[in-house]
Amino acid sequence: VRFGQVHVLNNLYLARPDGPYGFAYALGLGIESALLSQANAFEGPVAPARLVRTLKGERFTDQGSTLNGVPLDFSALALQPAGWTPPYRMHPEPAAQAAARVQAEAGRWPTISH
Repeated sequence: VRFGQVHVLNNLYLARPDGPYGFAYALGLGIESALLSQANAFEGPVAPARLVRTLKGERFTDQGSTLNGVPLDFSALALQPAGWTPPYRMHPEPAAQAAARVQAEAGRWPTISH
């Protein structure tokens, strides 16, 4: 994220360090960004500190996200709060439910016959 406010909600991130591209980070904080993360599920053999990368950004708030089903605490990153509230109403589902929904529903689009 660069130059703006971004709301990241109910996503599933699969960290695969042994994959063809490895794993660097999931959420990047760029210059003049304010990232609000809510109820995201992170899965894989990765340390919590590797999930968020600061790239000249320092405003980040997380609420209700998990790593391998365990609640995350990003307070060790010593970042400033995102400092904003979305101008719309969203009701995040718990991270575990979001992960199950994404795994059940994501994938290839149906093939269309002509």
